[in-house]
Amino acid sequence: DPLEAEKIEEALLASGYFSVAVPMCYEYQDYMRTYCAAYECPYPLALAVAEVESHFDMDAVGAAGEVGIMQLNPGPENTYWINLEAETGEDPTTPAGNIICGAYLLGTHMANYGEPEKALMAYNMGPAGALQAWEAGITSTEYTEKVMEAVDRWEAVLG
Repeated sequence: DPLEAEKIEEALLASGYFSVAVPMCYEYQDYMRTYCAAYECPYPLALAVAEVESHFDMDAVGAAGEVGIMQLNPGPENTYWINLEAETGEDPTTPAGNIICGAYLLGTHMANYGEPEKALMAYNMGPAGALQAWEAGITSTEYTEKVMEAVDRWEAVLG
């Protein structure tokens, strides 16, 4: 039934699962919601990272070779991407894989560090860089402050 997909989309919009306020197609919103749940990453946190990192630009490329909406760093000889693909089974350079790998990474950092600010520092600086910062008494950065402000906005938008 061709109307069935339309009815499902309407129901998902009405329930708040999809949102016209999120600047991603519903397919990508579904990936992000699904894999945030799978990897225990708060959905507003993943949205905030996507906003701050790339302004939701799937084709974004950073100065150090970071790619996609989640701006995943390739690492030396692409080792970070290789490890992410090994852990998730997804290619972090594709739009879906980038969302999935980003949710995985954020969820892993949340599990390891327990606090969004610490998870964000590890996401942004790498675990070793974050550890050095913490040892120096740094518990927040301009990046974490920007992302946490975006988290608050997304929580308000999504209810």
